[in-house]
Amino acid sequence: MAEALPLMVTANRLTDGAVVYLTHSGDWSERPAASSVAGTREEHAHLLDTARQRGALAAVIEPTAVPITSLDRPQPASLRERIRRHGPTVRPDLARA
Repeated sequence: MAEALPLMVTANRLTDGAVVYLTHSGDWSERPAASSVAGTREEHAHLLDTARQRGALAAVIEPTAVPITSLDRPQPASLRERIRRHGPTVRPDLARA
């Protein structure tokens, strides 16, 4: 099954477990709005290749493409990805900003 477009690439940083997003410069940021967005299948493949290469260098694990809500201000579209980014729903005191 083909993934919906547009997409951004996310991973977890190994040093602290933070959710990070692949940026236009090939770095990783904790801000989804800084992420690079794939609007075509070719861009999607290129972003994942870049993420896998940069992941090995930047100590992140499991780069994954996820659908986003809009092109203007990319945010993960799925509830699962929003929970992954912000932390547990049953313990608000453990949530990340």
